[in-house]
Amino acid sequence: MKHELEQYYPGDELWAAFVAATPRAIDDFAGAHDLVSALGGSQDLARVLYAIIGDTVPTWVTTRKDMLDAKSPMECAAGDDALLRRLRTMLMRMGG
Repeated sequence: MKHELEQYYPGDELWAAFVAATPRAIDDFAGAHDLVSALGGSQDLARVLYAIIGDTVPTWVTTRKDMLDAKSPMECAAGDDALLRRLRTMLMRMGG
């Protein structure tokens, strides 16, 4: 079953507000630099992912997720705009 979460993406403005409301706990995470690199340089994604997933995030981002239509968060971060919107939508639903 395909979920295609990107069709429910609420927009960049709400994503920015979501990121701003996310705790900056990643500042204390030893693997922050590697996580940001794995996510194509996106500090916003790394911050949100770490806030939601915690210390297991490096493994979690490489694992394919059913809600991402069998893509990993890392693949979505490196993909086209639709895949990025798919990942952002999932994260907003998880953290909301």
